[in-house]
Amino acid sequence: MSNVTKTALYAKLTGDATLIGLLASATAVYNANLNKLNQPAFPLITFREADGSADPRAREETLDSEIFEIEIWAKTESATVVPLIHNRLDALLHNGSLTLATGTLYDCYRQTQIPDQYDA
Repeated sequence: MSNVTKTALYAKLTGDATLIGLLASATAVYNANLNKLNQPAFPLITFREADGSADPRAREETLDSEIFEIEIWAKTESATVVPLIHNRLDALLHNGSLTLATGTLYDCYRQTQIPDQYDA
């Protein structure tokens, strides 16, 4: 199911004009690791599947749990760029839904917020 979910997540992120306006361009959303990108423009978003398994509360074939990591990358001295993007991602995805080719996935939610990590 993950390719279907990845496609829906990509469509949700790239289809939001407010989010795209905060990023470097309309193509600044990647289903990849940053180190595999060639000369990206910042700020940008990367996302990838972190985990997934059948939800034990239902039959295995009817309900899956998929976890995606979404990262915001920016090269800026502004203290507002990343929080604005984060807030928009939260508004789009937390307690939201994704429309899938196979139906609708409900209960998108932020599982945890990881503290900012700064490179030295």
